[in-house]
Formats: sequence, structure tokens, C-alpha cells
Amino acid sequence: MTAAAVVLLEEEVHGVAADAAFAAVRTIAGDDVRTLVLATGDPPGDLPAVGALEVGVLSGPATRGGDGWYEAVRALLGDAPPPVIVFAAGPLSETVAGRVAGALGFSPVVDVETVEVDDGVLVIERSAFGGKATHRLRAAPDGLVLGVVGGGDLDGPPSAPPGPVPPGSVRWLPPPGGPLGDVGHVPAAPAGLPVAPVVVAGGRGAGEDGFRHVGDLARRLDAAVGASRAAVDAGWARPDQQVGLTGQTVAPHVYLAIGISGASQHLAGMSRSDVVLAVNTDESAPMVGAADVAFIADWRALWPELEPLLPPPA
Repeated sequence: MTAAAVVLLEEEVHGVAADAAFAAVRTIAGDDVRTLVLATGDPPGDLPAVGALEVGVLSGPATRGGDGWYEAVRALLGDAPPPVIVFAAGPLSETVAGRVAGALGFSPVVDVETVEVDDGVLVIERSAFGGKATHRLRAAPDGLVLGVVGGGDLDGPPSAPPGPVPPGSVRWLPPPGGPLGDVGHVPAAPAGLPVAPVVVAGGRGAGEDGFRHVGDLARRLDAAVGASRAAVDAGWARPDQQVGLTGQTVAPHVYLAIGISGASQHLAGMSRSDVVLAVNTDESAPMVGAADVAFIADWRALWPELEPLLPPPA
């Protein structure tokens, strides 16, 4: 077996993906594991762990941005990172994992569902094309960053139940860019579509006028704007706003689809959304079938009822 580290960002500490990440590192490294937990405030009283637990607490402004998380992970890994680093997959951690892999010269493998060891070689299965296909990879356990999702044979509790943080295991990390006095007051950039917690997406059924309302609704909900390929092809949205296999993959807490029929490519791109809301005139549309709550109506009829409930325009 080889040494490994499992990295849990604050939002993934107690999730299904964290359980799967622990199962993966147990398979790869047994107990020769460092568990790195990143938080933005006082760490919770009880944390899961395999091997040695290290907690990094971010301080200062912009701690929610990808730069802060990335620099914190690099600080905890130190100058001699283990040959295998496992992240519990999530919208933010996938971005951080890719940057860590690039900086270390490691190979990133995302959407990992199962890991086995065969004669010293890792056999990795990962989902592709929105779960419609599976890639089976073989790799030496050296120079790898894995993003592990929940599901499949990897699900299970960590080897030890969550417990109190040991004294001396917490490290307070400086804000990104150096000491606090060096940080300027720069307006934060809006969250990118792949990591946005709320996405409001429009499709052909919204029409050009409706797509302007999509943008207004997104601004008032502090959400990112997504689009179907049809809306992009019509010129109502930018290509970087397209959700789907040929566009962006998103995993928000809430995905609101307005006038999107739900082609398989689009559904694959937003299949990891926690809650899906759909507004559509066609009750047989695939998006309606995929939604947790569906409003079978024209958006024009819904908008007058919805608008008074929204925050005022900025």
C-alpha cells in the first residue's frame, strides 16, 4: 500500500461523498492516511477521520473563493505531499482538486465511483457522459488526485466514528495573498456557473423576452445564469452559459429550468443538482420528469405571481 491524503472542504465534511472518499483511501492506503479538513470558522466539535487528522481554518476576506481554498490545501499538504490525494467530490472541491493536480504535476481523475488494488496497481472506475458510460482505468498509485463521488461500492462510514478534534491539530491559515494588511478591498467576482449554489436556466420555451427575465430572476436570487443549447444557438445566451455534455457541468443546491425540454445532454450536465424546479408548458417534457417540483404553465402566467415575492432589483 501507499500513503494517501483525503481532503474535505467544509461543505463536504459530513456528506455521502466524504464517506466514499474515506472508503477509497482505506482501499488505497489502509491507515497510512492524512485527513485534511478545511473550514472557514471554528471547526465542528466532531469530525470524521482516517489516520492523522489535520484541520486548517481559513481567515480574512475572500475565504469562500477558490483561491483561498486552493492555497489552504497547498499549505496543509506542505512540501512533501503524499503520492495519492483524494477529494470528496463537490462543486468547489472539484475546482480546487484540478488546481492542486496541475500545481503538483499529478494526474487528476474525477467522478470516481470505485477503486480497487490489483497487484499494486489501482483499478479506477469513473462515470462519464452523465452516467451513461463507465471508464475503467489502471494507474500506479503515484502522482494521482482523485475526485470521489458517492454511490457504488465505495459507500460506507469512515473506519472510526466522528470524534473531537485533538489538541494541536488545528492550524490557523493566513488569508490568500499574504498578511491581512496586504489584502485590498476588491469587489469579489461573481461565482462561476460550475460552482454556483443556485442556477436559473432558460431554454427555447422561454423565448427571447423570457430569457431577459431569466437574467433578472438570477440577479435577484444572487444566482448564476444557465442556458440550453437551443438558447445559445438562438443568441440569447453566451456559449459559456450552456449547461450539458458539450457545455458546463453544474451541481447547485437549486436548479430552476424555465422553458427547457430537457434533452439527455442537458440533463446529464445538471444531474447532480440537489433540487430541480421546472417551469414548462409540456407535462411530458423530460425536464418535468426529472424535476422535484414542476409548474405546468407558461412562464408569463407565473411571473406576475412570483415577482412580488422576490427581493427588489439591485
